[in-house]
This record gives sequence, C-alpha cells and structure tokens, in this order.
Amino acid sequence: MAIDPLAGRLETLLAEGSLVASALSKAMRRRLVVLFEIRALTEEKAGGGRRVVLRDEPAVRTWIATEYPSGLRGVQAALPPRAESVANFADSKRGRRLAQRPVLLRGFGDAELRREQESIPIGDLTDRYAVAAALIEKDRPWRLDGTLALVENFELFLHVERVVPDLTAALWYSGRIDQGLLDWVGGMPAVRVVHVADFDPTGLDEYLRARATLGDRVSLFVPKDLPDLVSRYGQAGLLLRSRAVLNRLRKVEDPALQSVLEIMNMCGKGLEQEALLLGPGRS
Repeated sequence: MAIDPLAGRLETLLAEGSLVASALSKAMRRRLVVLFEIRALTEEKAGGGRRVVLRDEPAVRTWIATEYPSGLRGVQAALPPRAESVANFADSKRGRRLAQRPVLLRGFGDAELRREQESIPIGDLTDRYAVAAALIEKDRPWRLDGTLALVENFELFLHVERVVPDLTAALWYSGRIDQGLLDWVGGMPAVRVVHVADFDPTGLDEYLRARATLGDRVSLFVPKDLPDLVSRYGQAGLLLRSRAVLNRLRKVEDPALQSVLEIMNMCGKGLEQEALLLGPGRS
C-alpha cells in the first residue's frame, strides 16, 4: 500500500503512464510543481477531459528518491514514529504522533501516579529531588487523582505551591502545550486542572486550548492581587506583540478570561507569570 495519497498517484503514473488530472489535488500539484516546470509531467487533453502524462520517467524517479527515501511503499520495519518519518519522508515532523513523551512533574503530600498495579510516588520524589518525571505511553497511561496545575514557565513551576493553593501536582509544559499531553490529562476523569500561564494573549490562548480539550474541568488561575501586579510589573510589549490574538480573545465568552483582559486593558500591559512570586507572602 502506498505511504500517502500522492505516493499512490505516483504509483499509477509509473505503472500506466498517465492518470486523470482531477486525481491530483491542489496540494499534490504544489509538491509536484518542479516536475511540471521541467515537463517531466504534463497535463493534456484526453477525450472529453484532461490527463496528467508521464514524459520523463527518470526525472520523476529521481524526485521520488528525494521525497520518499524508502520508496512509495515506505519502510517496512517497525520503527518509532520520528525515525519512521525520517525513513519515509526525510522529515522527522511528518507521520504519526509520538506514542511516548516524557513529562516533568512536582507532586505534593502523598501524590502518586498510578496504572494497573504500579505507582510513581511523585510527592515523595519531589520532597527528595524537587522534581519527578514519568514517561507517558498512549497504551499504558499513568493516572492522577486530585488537582493538577499546568504551568508554563519553569521558575514558577519550581515554586508553584507557594502561589497556587491545594495542589496535588504540577506539570511543566513550556511554551505551547503539546496536544498529546492535553489528551493524556483528558483521560484522567478524577483530575481537575488549574491553568497557570503568562497573563498575555498567548498564555490566555493556551488556556482556551486546554478548555477545548478538557472542558469545565479547567480553571484559569487569577490571583486576587493581579491588578496590582500587572500595574507594577507588567509590560506593554506583551500586548503589542500579539494584537491579533488579543482582538480574538476579546470576543470569547469566558468570565475568567474576560476578567483578566479587563485588567490588561485597564493597565495597558501584560504580565509574565514569574511576577506571581513577588506578591505578599510568596517570597
């Protein structure tokens, strides 16, 4: 079986010498544009329609060898997703989503990750080493009960229990949270999530991404002294750099989100979440 739809069309071209023009989508034609430019492929009238005709088979096979290093049927050996993508497309980002991913966590009290008869004592590990880690596997996922903070920035992650009360655990995600991690958390029916990110358009947009997957189980962390923190430590550039996102967020009906936007609008600034460590009783 061909590795993707375009590979299937190329198999037909090589075997039959032509195929109906409508079989190539716009996206396929964009990938094949160089072959049309050098007339290795041409589009011609045929009866009442049009066909793409193979005119230079060696040139087409050279192009295939570049785009599909393991051939149009792909590599036959079982490989991890990224290695398979390199073998098939010379591009580690194409192909299947990663089946495994590491996560860095902090647990509090007797917090544990559990699956079947196994457990990881992330609370105890955090007491000993400040952090804990786990390998998330799609077919054998770890589960957590309680309240989980999703924390964007590493420094706050290391001190999150001083800022966000009553946490069972915290997970550091850095930048844009991976959809696979959201799916993993979404598979934990006994978990509630507190989203802790920068108070800027990008951070708030990540909160909405979490809501899209996890629904009402996600709440946005908004400290009571946020107006004072934004006024004193905020940056106007955090809003100016993401005006298009900011304008989109203003149309979203979410009370917590709109309360933060109101503070940002009033001050004309956004706030990096490390400022949460500067409030009274947190240092």
